[in-house]
Amino acid sequence: MRKWSKQGFFNDADSNDSGFYKFSIRPRDNEWRNEIGFSTIFKMADCSERINLEFGPPSVYVRPDGGVERLGEAKRALTKLKARRKKVKILREAINMYCDKIEEFFDQYEEEVNKAIEKTLDSNEE
Repeated sequence: MRKWSKQGFFNDADSNDSGFYKFSIRPRDNEWRNEIGFSTIFKMADCSERINLEFGPPSVYVRPDGGVERLGEAKRALTKLKARRKKVKILREAINMYCDKIEEFFDQYEEEVNKAIEKTLDSNEE
């Protein structure tokens, strides 16, 4: 059973919308071979929409003397790690950009709703 490093909810406990996020980053367990690797997962859901992201690097297996079993695979794993770092950086930038844009939209939305309320209240006073 997976133990989550962090989990939380997007909505109040009494909400019908069960939005949540949780993630886990942990070393891989391999009882048969000595392994360098991590299992990573990030899950997020809001209503029925769900996203699962996994950016864990490929495993590298180690010999009893501490060296790698396959040198070529270990070097390719480092190349893949570089690509995964790039993906995480792009994800971070995209999320930050989305958050900035949605905050702008929220501000505009709030302003328009407040204007409409004010106009309604003004017309009711007449």
